[in-house]
Amino acid sequence: MADEAIAEIVEAMASTPLAHAPLIFHISGSKGSAVLEPLRANGARVAAIHPAMTFTGFPEIEVRRMSGACFAITASDTTISAARAVVGALGGIAIEITEHDRPLYHAALCHAANHLVTLFAGALRMLECAGVEDPARVVAPLASAALENSIARGFDALSGPILRGDTDTIQSHLAALEDSCPETLPAYRAMALATLMEQDRRDPKPARSGLHRLIGE
Repeated sequence: MADEAIAEIVEAMASTPLAHAPLIFHISGSKGSAVLEPLRANGARVAAIHPAMTFTGFPEIEVRRMSGACFAITASDTTISAARAVVGALGGIAIEITEHDRPLYHAALCHAANHLVTLFAGALRMLECAGVEDPARVVAPLASAALENSIARGFDALSGPILRGDTDTIQSHLAALEDSCPETLPAYRAMALATLMEQDRRDPKPARSGLHRLIGE
């Protein structure tokens, strides 16, 4: 269900009298509790409670994953304790996100999870184009190690040709992709440029200008 449908459901529910101040919450990541205002005005306690976890349709696995996961709560001072109790009952860890910061919070999660799937799919496609019979077997150990290192060390876990300033290697990558796997070239350029920009943010060096010109062409 799209997040936009929440307002429609709330409008329908708000026409029914609410007794005993029930706790009503949604689990959208990008929306805060403001979308539930008609229900609050009708006597309900309202909150937004979003699990920072990916769900793909396997309940047995996903229930286990919720234990220890963070849940983003947006609620009023009078409702926050009830929202925290829900998270606690699920074995999660409650964090508070303001209404204003909710879209930014959700963008971060999409970038970390959804875009990671796209990134991995692109790497598999490149290996297929290179004639590798089982791309996942080749790249999975590397990707797993890189993810573990990134969680532990952040951007300091970076390795590879951009870190080394290896222009010739990056140029060979771009040429090979353009020739043999052009559908993956835009994403490679975008990620390489993002990597380079993060390097510059942390440690600006004029020597990287050649890489900027090459990747940005």
